[in-house]
Amino acid sequence: MNEEADYVLQRICKSLGEALLFGGAKSGVDGRSWDGWPCGYEGLLTDQFGILATALDRYRIMP
Repeated sequence: MNEEADYVLQRICKSLGEALLFGGAKSGVDGRSWDGWPCGYEGLLTDQFGILATALDRYRIMP
């Protein structure tokens, strides 16, 4: 299911870049429900690190 996984990870990365998935510190938008409604403080820093680590591992350019 690599194609499906890439689709999901790319959408997550795009949402992070546009501050739609996580709104940033003190924004009150640490996450969103499926319909886009903001849904509070649930570990902003640890969630983002796991996503970024996965994206870097998946898309890194090998020498």
